[in-house]
Amino acid sequence: IRMDKRIRNNPRKAIGGDDLGIGIRQFEFLKSQGLSKSDKLLDLGCGTLRAGEYFIKFLDVGNYYGVDISPEAIKYSSELVRKNGLEGKEAVLKVNNDFLFDRLKDVNIDFVIANSVFTHLPPTELREFFENIDKVLADDGEIFLTFWKNRDVDSWSVENLSSFKYSANLLNDIAFEKGFMIEELSSEFSHPRGQSMFKFTKPDSNSEAACFGCGRKTFVESKYFDKKWEAGVSHSEDRVQRNAVYCGDCQEHRFYGQSLAERILVFLDATIGRVDRKIQRKVGGFFA
Repeated sequence: IRMDKRIRNNPRKAIGGDDLGIGIRQFEFLKSQGLSKSDKLLDLGCGTLRAGEYFIKFLDVGNYYGVDISPEAIKYSSELVRKNGLEGKEAVLKVNNDFLFDRLKDVNIDFVIANSVFTHLPPTELREFFENIDKVLADDGEIFLTFWKNRDVDSWSVENLSSFKYSANLLNDIAFEKGFMIEELSSEFSHPRGQSMFKFTKPDSNSEAACFGCGRKTFVESKYFDKKWEAGVSHSEDRVQRNAVYCGDCQEHRFYGQSLAERILVFLDATIGRVDRKIQRKVGGFFA
């Protein structure tokens, strides 16, 4: 309700404050990631089309899908489309207040972007997003989400009841359990307020990865990604490691083993390793 009131008073500044070029930055970033005119784009939390205006102009007819929780934002966006003579682009603009995607049936989305959306939401909402995005995501679709990073290695935090921070490890774990690979692209996307950009993709049978155990290159078999992954999770302290899997020679280190006992042992080993690293940082390497 408060957001709708802000939009009525100042639609261009109501969501996200001063622009700071965030719209054009998102547009140029996705183009650098391979976005083409023929791709279908889901702009999650499209707001008042700071980025959407650029996307609508660029994409082919009917290929832009913008959703937002605010009816006033969608109302303003629809008026902006008409005002700028973009009705012929047939942009789809919808009010949406969950991550079930039931209002986008029969759509194969190639790119998803959500700038400063999950910075306001807890992990339960992020998990719901990944549980349902397959309904509309193309097999080779790519997802780009920004987050506030929590420097605590394994957790998340909240400030002022509305600003959520995620550790790289937690993002990695959530992506892993939902069948997605993750890669941090913050160096390629300069967010004006310092949020971090992450890319999420579904692996295929030709996905090449470096074994997290020995570093050798291997190919990821699609069977690893059927919600019963026989793969390893990389617990990087600062950056998420892409395609963190283990080769056949390192199977004893798999995060998911063939038995409960193996899973427990590997989990304990990983936990002890993380605790040891925390201790080392605090006491200057005394336990190294």
